[in-house]
Amino acid sequence: MKFVPGSARLAALASACHLPMVSLNDHEVDVGIEFAAQVDEDLNYVKRDTHSLILDKMIAQSAA
Repeated sequence: MKFVPGSARLAALASACHLPMVSLNDHEVDVGIEFAAQVDEDLNYVKRDTHSLILDKMIAQSAA
């Protein structure tokens, strides 16, 4: 399993845990995991703590 971090913070955490990381351009993403600040009853969610919404969307689209 290899990880595509969505932020510098997640990259630092993955590095501290010695998790193998790759670039989004190098590999197809099998599973994308998102963290949400709020979720409603229809499973729509709001992200507040993101520094790169574009990268988050690219990872999600690659995993779809």
